[in-house]
This record gives sequence, structure tokens and C-alpha cells, in this order.
Amino acid sequence: MLKQIHSAHAKMLKHIRSIHAKRAHAKKMHKHHAKRKAAYIRRVRALHAKRRAAHAKRMRSHRARRAAHAKKMRSHHARRRAAYLKRMRAIRARRTAHAKRMRARRAAYHRNLKAMHGKRRAAYLKKMRAVRARHAHHVRKLRARRAAHAKLMRYLHARRRAHAKRMSAHRRRLHAKRRAYHARRHAHARRMRAHRNRIMRVRRAKAIRTRKLRDARKRRAWRIRRAAENRARANLRRMRAQLKLRLAKRQVATAPAAPCTTCNQGPHITMKSTTIVVKHI
Repeated sequence: MLKQIHSAHAKMLKHIRSIHAKRAHAKKMHKHHAKRKAAYIRRVRALHAKRRAAHAKRMRSHRARRAAHAKKMRSHHARRRAAYLKRMRAIRARRTAHAKRMRARRAAYHRNLKAMHGKRRAAYLKKMRAVRARHAHHVRKLRARRAAHAKLMRYLHARRRAHAKRMSAHRRRLHAKRRAYHARRHAHARRMRAHRNRIMRVRRAKAIRTRKLRDARKRRAWRIRRAAENRARANLRRMRAQLKLRLAKRQVATAPAAPCTTCNQGPHITMKSTTIVVKHI
């Protein structure tokens, strides 16, 4: 019993020592990882500081270049603006001089027009009176010509109406004649069609009767031929049965029939049409 207690106490001590060893190893690994993490953070911070310094250097050079470019563009725009203003001042000066010249020209034109207005007005009125007189004469001539043309057109239309009336009456008579002619033709055609139909009905009935008689004769001949063939077949069956019965009996051994002297073929029985033919016997 005491031995068992000592062994259990030893197991428990061993288990406690293993737990303490695991905890010590975990603490050691935690310190190691913390040290590695601190070193990694220092490296990352140094790298970030280096990158920030490089970026700040690049941005300073970039800002310097942008400031130089802006200064250059301001001077360029100032030169272009000065040239544009100079050009516009020259254009406005030319436009002002042109407007001044045109005002002087218009004033001279109106002075000349006012001086010549009375003379031109008299000449214009004289010309307009002549124009109106010519126009009135032309209108009178046109009215006379239109009246003569209207008179001629009335005469021509009267002639055309009379001719159209005569032609209408002539066409009515001609159409009546044609209608009567075609009516006679149609009546004759109807009569002839009825006559042909009657003849064709008679011919068709005669042909039907003839065909029925011919078919009846054919069927009668076929029936006779079939009956003869059936009788011949029955006779042939009966003869074959009799021959089989006769040959089935015991017979005296005799020499076979001599073959034909012409074609060297033995005797045999054949069936041709409805007749039994015995050849070469």
C-alpha cells in the first residue's frame, strides 16, 4: 500500500515538473518572439523613415520644378496678353478710321442725292407715265386676243360636242348590233352544246354497255379457263396418286424403259397449260 502511494506521488511530481517545464519554455519563447517583433518593428520604422525622406526629397524637387514652370508660363501669358492687346488696339484704330471714312462718304452721297432728287424725280415720273400707257395698250390687246380666242374655243367646242353626240349614237347602234350578233352566236352555241351533250350521253351509255358486255365475256372465259385448269390439276393429282399407289406395290424387276433414239432422254410426264403431255415413250 505504501509503495503504491509513493509511486502515485512520484507520478504527480513528474507531471508537475513537466507543467513547470512547459511554462518555462512558453515564457522563453514569448520573450524570444517579443524580441524578434521589436527588431522587425525597428526595421519597418527605419524603412518607412527612409521612404518618407526620399518622398519628401522628390516632392521638394517636384515643387521646385512646378514653381519654375508656373513662373515661365506667367511670363509667357503676360507676353501673349500684351501682344493680343496691341493687336486689338491696332484693329480698333483701323475700324475707327474706316467708320470715319464711311461716314464722310455717306454724307457726300446724301448731299449728291438731295441735289439730284428733283431732276431724277421728274425723269422718273415721265418714264412711269410712258410705262403706264404702254401697259394699258398691252392690256387692251390682250383682252381683244382673249375674246377672239374664247369665241374660237366656243365654236370648236360646239363642233366637238356635235361630233361626240354623233359618235355616241353611232357607238350605241354598233353596240346594239354587236350585242344582237353575240346573242345569236351564244344561242346557237347553247343549242349545239346541248346537241353534243345528248350525242355524248348516248355514246357514253353505248360504250358503258359495250364495256360491260366485253368484261362479262372476259370474266366468263376466265371462269371457264380456271375451271379447266382446276380440273386438270385435280386429274393430275389423281393420276399421280394412282401412280404412287401402283409404284408402291411389289413389282417384277424389269429393265428401265429405253431412252429416246433421237434425243437420248428417258420417258417422263410434264404439265403444259391444262394438258398432260407424255414425251419420248
